[in-house]
Amino acid sequence: MTMDDQGINVEHIGFLVEGLGLTPEDARRGTVELAHLAFVRWRKAADDGLRTTRQDYKAGILPVIETADGASVVLEGELPNMLEHGYKYPEGYDMHDTLLRDSTKSIRYGTERDADGNIIRQWKYLHVPFVRSGSVRGASEGTKTMAPLPYGKKRSASVMRKIRAHVKRLEADDKWRNTTSKPGGGSKWGSSVPEALGGDVLQNKVTGAEHSTGAMTGAYRQQKAYAKDTQFQWISFRTISERTRDGGKWRHPGIRPRELRKPVLEYIRTMIPSVMRQRGQ
Repeated sequence: MTMDDQGINVEHIGFLVEGLGLTPEDARRGTVELAHLAFVRWRKAADDGLRTTRQDYKAGILPVIETADGASVVLEGELPNMLEHGYKYPEGYDMHDTLLRDSTKSIRYGTERDADGNIIRQWKYLHVPFVRSGSVRGASEGTKTMAPLPYGKKRSASVMRKIRAHVKRLEADDKWRNTTSKPGGGSKWGSSVPEALGGDVLQNKVTGAEHSTGAMTGAYRQQKAYAKDTQFQWISFRTISERTRDGGKWRHPGIRPRELRKPVLEYIRTMIPSVMRQRGQ
């Protein structure tokens, strides 16, 4: 059994086949069964070990791939592998290099022209959504408030408490008109938080550069109704542009390696004898 750069490969194990008297086909079926165990265990590890990136990571765990002598489970995709192996951690990286790539969806282009209409320069920019806090209101449970969601590396507890307290003050004000449906998808936009009520201005966690506005400035209260519950979240948009590259405000602390496969591999190793023994009965 080996673990390559992208997944878990459960190989044919000759000494177990010989020691248990398994036929090659029984041995192959045993390795396929182990691969399915790895698939389920790996997704469970993602459920237990991740939060906001959980679904993205799980989408990268492909179903079991059977081969002539065994099977494998592969982790596919850039973000899932960044989460698994880590990315530029702890030195960090400039988010302009990742968010403003030509392949990025919803990227826009700004243009500056001279008096004659000739293009002097062009630059890329993108509106990035930030979910600040959320709540679920149900007929039987009342209102359940979720903690503010950090972006990237976790902010300090004191900063999170300030954001949470500020959100509660905004929630207590009935003047906000909710934004219904998903922003960007034919939404009926409500009111946004004015600059005067935007709260504390935060700093970049790596460079210390101060952001331009308060954490909640321009935030919308998004509402989505389901059969039994109504979900709310505060969402704001910040613009990243090639013109702000030298400001130090879009420096990411890097992605810490989660290494969720390692305990899965150890678990599968412990299951080899029992799975193969059952095949030999």
